Amino acid sequence: MPSESERGNGATPTRRAVLGGLSAGPWVLVAGAWTLGACRGTGGGGSGGGLGAWRDLAAALDGELHARDDDGYEARRLAVQWNGRKTARRPAAIARVAHEADVATCLRYAARHDLRVAVRGAGHSWCASSVRDGGLLLDLDRLRDVEVDAATRSARCGPAARGADLIDASVPLGLAFPVGHCRGVPLSGYLLAGGFGWNAGAWGPACASVTAVDVVDASGNVVRADEREHADLYWAARGAGPGFPGVVTRYHLRLHDAPAAVVTRALTFALDDLDVIADRVAPLRAALPAGVELNCIVSPCAPPSEAGGPRGPRAIVVVATAFASTEREADAWLAALDDQATGPAPIGDQRDVTDFPGVLASLAPLFPEGRRYAADVLWSARPFGEVLRALAVGTHAAPSPDSFALCVPIPPLPEGAPPPPDMAFALVRPVFAGVYGCWTDARDDEANARWLRGVQAGVERFADGHYVGESDLTADDDRARRSFPPEAWRRLADVRRRWDPDGRFFSFLSADERA
Repeated sequence: MPSESERGNGATPTRRAVLGGLSAGPWVLVAGAWTLGACRGTGGGGSGGGLGAWRDLAAALDGELHARDDDGYEARRLAVQWNGRKTARRPAAIARVAHEADVATCLRYAARHDLRVAVRGAGHSWCASSVRDGGLLLDLDRLRDVEVDAATRSARCGPAARGADLIDASVPLGLAFPVGHCRGVPLSGYLLAGGFGWNAGAWGPACASVTAVDVVDASGNVVRADEREHADLYWAARGAGPGFPGVVTRYHLRLHDAPAAVVTRALTFALDDLDVIADRVAPLRAALPAGVELNCIVSPCAPPSEAGGPRGPRAIVVVATAFASTEREADAWLAALDDQATGPAPIGDQRDVTDFPGVLASLAPLFPEGRRYAADVLWSARPFGEVLRALAVGTHAAPSPDSFALCVPIPPLPEGAPPPPDMAFALVRPVFAGVYGCWTDARDDEANARWLRGVQAGVERFADGHYVGESDLTADDDRARRSFPPEAWRRLADVRRRWDPDGRFFSFLSADERA
């Protein structure tokens, strides 16, 4: 694969949820000097193509096309970014496609005119990895269909379908899928990056339940990739993230038995008790079955009471969620939280009984729509307590009370379980750690970004790598490479060279695209 300096840096798939779509309207042209910032050729759609070239593409689409001088362009450029903190990067044009045939039309057009292409599933990326300077952005927001087949325990979904759409269609049939942790997270970039979602201890990463993908390649051809046909592309579709060399227009998924009972216990401790709590979490994880998900959240202050009272002191919240067959079974599993008899008493102990759709909505308060966000994550093989303490050192200084750090002990594979399938998502360590900045006012951008960079720098020494689905890919030029084991990184380069020999698709974001 050509080096990044030879082909430019960029991204392909996209990420997790959308601010909301703009209503479809007529394509509007405003006469003027139109330039294609990432065009490398001189054909009709190249640097000399101008107005006529874009008109040709717009006329060929059932969807919408917004070019830089279009009256609707800026509204659409902002709408494709879920994060309230918008990047300044500006595609030359945005094609909001209506269906797979529109995608193929755009790719054939890009091939004829030597255009770079980025792909947005539904835009739920902290760093807006699909929004690039120049080139054509394919916006897949309308491809949201979900079909569930109870007889074959399978589903077929468009890339912009939300996790909630899939769960709402499958749970009434007794089936479920390890979707992302919030209702608005779409399947698109989530699955391409691996999909570290609900009940991963029992079900594995979401991409392990992807049985096939329908893909439009760099030439505009439509192929289906699975373990028998185009197996190399199928391998990349399960973990390559923004480095995937194609446009996934449909996911074919294997579903699992829906848990009949979901019970959550949330124990809140004062941050002064951090040292004791940090040392208790790893033994607690070992005592819990794979069907219990355990998370530790470090907050600048405790959440408000159910009665709406003021926030409490700085806190650490240990949250255990059991996905069980019965409520009694779930409570039996969660009894391990009470077995840790020594140590401080929690200042809060909340138990909730819900179902899978309910737990999917439970994290919405952590990620309010319209807020400004910055985030970064890592994988670590260091002792859990060390990583948690390092996160906590800087978290208390967050400028916003809505920011937090997350530390997750990853359950090992159950004894006798088969090894994970062969897929690009291959970098997992015993600890997942993330820092999430959340604030409201644009005037606070620099202070919050500086805080997040400081906390991340404090734990970077523990990093064995990063998760490409949530990492800030603009943090450094090595960030994408360090999201894969060395052999997987080399293999991905081979797949990209085979399926995208001309570098049609933008690759991963780089540090010089931080704007």
